[in-house]
Amino acid sequence: MRTLLLKAPRDFIDAGIPKGYMLQVITASTGTPSPAEVREALRRAGFPKQAERYESAGNWIIKELK
Repeated sequence: MRTLLLKAPRDFIDAGIPKGYMLQVITASTGTPSPAEVREALRRAGFPKQAERYESAGNWIIKELK
């Protein structure tokens, strides 16, 4: 399992996610996290359902925590 840090590159205004907000995602993937993993991290962070539209890893700047 790897731990990734996802950073919002811009404001996702409709979801209430500010630019620079960071999510920690634990993933079993060797590449980018799956949409389900990002969706779960967004739920844990307390964001509303509309935040799920940003579940794609392509919406985030991804860094691996070592």
